[in-house]
Amino acid sequence: GNALYTWGDAYQRLPITRFPDASDSYVTSYDEARGMIESVRYVSDTVLVPGNLFRNGGGVLEYPDILYLAFNAVPVMSRIRLVTIVAIISVAAILLLYIIVLQISAQNREYRMRLQRQQNLVSLGEAARTLTHEIKNPLSAIRLQLALLKREADPALLDDIMVIDQETARLTELTDRVSDFIRNPLGTPEKVDLVSTVENLIPLFSHTIILLPPPSRPLYVMFDPARLRSVVENLLKNAIEATEGDAPVECSITEERNMYRVAVRDRGIGIGDVDKSKIFDPFYTTKINGSGIGLSIASQFLAAAGGSIALYKRDGGGTSAEFTVPAFGRVL
Repeated sequence: GNALYTWGDAYQRLPITRFPDASDSYVTSYDEARGMIESVRYVSDTVLVPGNLFRNGGGVLEYPDILYLAFNAVPVMSRIRLVTIVAIISVAAILLLYIIVLQISAQNREYRMRLQRQQNLVSLGEAARTLTHEIKNPLSAIRLQLALLKREADPALLDDIMVIDQETARLTELTDRVSDFIRNPLGTPEKVDLVSTVENLIPLFSHTIILLPPPSRPLYVMFDPARLRSVVENLLKNAIEATEGDAPVECSITEERNMYRVAVRDRGIGIGDVDKSKIFDPFYTTKINGSGIGLSIASQFLAAAGGSIALYKRDGGGTSAEFTVPAFGRVL
């Protein structure tokens, strides 16, 4: 059909491809090549005129009226693309900002916890320094008198005296460990073999300790020998006390690039989530006769030497206490 009214760049005759399917009377499309949005719609259907079948000059078919609209879509599509890009960038920026805020919040929380821990350690150090000084003198006098009493007392009373002696020795050991905690944790580092340190400590315990095959050569670290011995001894002692029955304690020494890892595994009741978050706090313990200072001291010693310590739940029950320490010669 011919156009009745046209404006702008509208077709004078519509190409056949512009007509919609018979099942649809309205079609809108975007011609990306021309940058045009076009709409075609039937206003009336094709009609057969029976009266014109035998009439000369009369059309048998009345073709439908068609409404065709076309307009320049370049500004619209450009605006849509711009809005889409801005929306994507905005969402990405909001997500990035959210992640940054979460990270800052986590760092602030960690910083506050670390600051609080340092403040607690300072307060604890002052109190512990005073207490150890005040306790050591009476303990020395008590132990001296106990030594005399054991020689002079009735043999029937020796068992009771030995209980007093053992508890006094435990108090003395506790004051010594507290002193270790508040003193310089680095000590006097020197080149020491990690393998021989562990191997020499295992025979001192009556409980079965299985040392998995370590490397065939010495593994040297820069560590104060007494402090390294204290770390390993404390982990072995904790594992033995936590183990139920005669289950052996397992110990392994492995190499990880320029770090060495020592793992001590027990078959105890394991460590809970709450305990895991507090286990390295001074004087926190889940044992009846524990002082709660051993792991804190071990953590301090290892951190001073560039190492770290962590406790994990062990498959099948129990706990795996693992510490890492830099290999000798590693630049921290």
